[in-house]
Amino acid sequence: MQPQDQTLAQLFDGKLVYIVPNYQRLYVWSRDEQWEPLWSDVRDIAEELIKSAAGGELADADAEGVEAHFMGAVVFKISGATPDLAMKYRVIDGQQRLTTLQLLMAAAASALDAAGLTESANNLRNFTANTSASQPLKIQYQRHKSGHDYERFPDVMSAARDGNGNPSVSGPMADCYRYLRSEIQEWLRLHGDRIELAGTALVRTLALKLRVVAIYLDPHEKEHAIFESLNARGEPLTEWDKIKNYLLYKADEDQALDQQTFFEQYLDDFDDPWWRKLIGRGVQRPRVDVFVDYWLEAQTGTSVSVRRVFREFQHYVDRSDDRLEEIMEQLLGDAGYFMESEKVEPGAEGRETLFHERRLAMDTGAVWPLLLKLRHLDGGAEDRAACFVALESYLVRRLIAGYQARSYDQVALELIEALSDETQPPEGPSKKIRTHLLSYSENANLWPTDAVTRQAVLERNLALYARRLVLAALERYLIPSMAGNPAPPTGLHVEHLLPQGWGPDEWPLPSGIDPEQAEDERSQALATLGNLTLLNARLNSSVSNRAWKVKRKKIQESDNLFLNRRLLQQSGDQWTEDDIEQRGRWMGDMVVKIWPRE
Repeated sequence: MQPQDQTLAQLFDGKLVYIVPNYQRLYVWSRDEQWEPLWSDVRDIAEELIKSAAGGELADADAEGVEAHFMGAVVFKISGATPDLAMKYRVIDGQQRLTTLQLLMAAAASALDAAGLTESANNLRNFTANTSASQPLKIQYQRHKSGHDYERFPDVMSAARDGNGNPSVSGPMADCYRYLRSEIQEWLRLHGDRIELAGTALVRTLALKLRVVAIYLDPHEKEHAIFESLNARGEPLTEWDKIKNYLLYKADEDQALDQQTFFEQYLDDFDDPWWRKLIGRGVQRPRVDVFVDYWLEAQTGTSVSVRRVFREFQHYVDRSDDRLEEIMEQLLGDAGYFMESEKVEPGAEGRETLFHERRLAMDTGAVWPLLLKLRHLDGGAEDRAACFVALESYLVRRLIAGYQARSYDQVALELIEALSDETQPPEGPSKKIRTHLLSYSENANLWPTDAVTRQAVLERNLALYARRLVLAALERYLIPSMAGNPAPPTGLHVEHLLPQGWGPDEWPLPSGIDPEQAEDERSQALATLGNLTLLNARLNSSVSNRAWKVKRKKIQESDNLFLNRRLLQQSGDQWTEDDIEQRGRWMGDMVVKIWPRE
């Protein structure tokens, strides 16, 4: 290794190109965490240089007393030269910092140009571009077939060269450039008649007062191993970042594989923003990290700590008898299934699709290891559908009964174990799932009985998403089979039949019992399923709180849902607590049919 203490002028001087390998993560630095603190440091140094200037001129002797700012370390691997003799270096660590420094210099040059300080702007541009036509930029990213942020760098640098303060491209690189240019432009404006001195101070700061430790590796050193072992600075590496680096290292070791082809075939798609999006409650993780966590649990049948996803993945691959391409084919296929299932639109056809639609409504991701396991089991289409019927019944009944969902990750692992148990009599997956779920006897994991489920429908006040899920399922169930059981229309509204804003004149309390008791019973009944329905369009509040005769007529005129056809046929001129209870009992009977237990 050859460590060197360098200024940015030394780091970016001459004809050279820094190549960012495809195992590097996307650009993730942000305004609050990195750009703003960086500009604050640069501005403070520039202000010190302005103060040190004697007689309005910034001499070398004046600037010596202003301390430089250390920017951390960057690690490169010497990689030869281009045909036109530009030196090539592969960026092993520090690419976020390197990219931001180039964007900062480009933003400063553009702002100086806009302020009429052409000479200062040109001095900076010498550090952002090569004279080579084949390698015009100092940084080159190995191309991703799917594009993403890396494709934006040349566009942003081109906009900076043209003096454009607001490039049309999107993404964090463009946002970084826009933010820094705006801040620099405003800072220059504040210096008024001393703007030329400010421009000189800014150029000197960027060229000579920001320093890095540049470490140059020899060509024979293993860059993937070094990348992994380096401590993450700034934004920490995600578990997938480490997995991607490890896989490319494995591909690089395998003489039968081409690393770039391997990357494009198996890894590039995971840099899509959908996979990088942070999800989850509390501590959020990139979706790709969560998926690989589920995938490993499906393969091993054991729980994986969120902090050990990379290590467990590494152990799994190293111990597997399968070739790396076989493992990646399964991972990629399961990833496609995961993405498709997480993007299910309401009303899509198919029993499995309906399961995922309802699972998403319940926000139940913990069962994913089991679903990935089921994807590879042979049981036939009918048995596979039966698996989803059983799982959905288990989840929805527990939702209706008010049982906690915190144990679902353990239930999924236990079901994976049951499906993998070869000592048990040969049965289809659905039979094994149903048998295991029925074996639970404690509320933490219990599959609610018909009686418990009916009672919960009758008495419990469900959350809005649960109400909507159950009512939509009832509507779908009521649609005649001759119509092909189409899905209910989307955008339906949940309506209270006996309104929450009831008044004693139009909705008198039952007579013959204590008024306080009657009001308590009404409050309990208001939000139960028996008092709820779905409507194509929300009723105007002036109608919603009116007497039942008025409300009933309005529903009859404007709504054609099967759930409401039955309601209107069964109800009379009054809607009372007894009617709510009777409708709730009917709903309970329908719910245990839609989601059977036995």
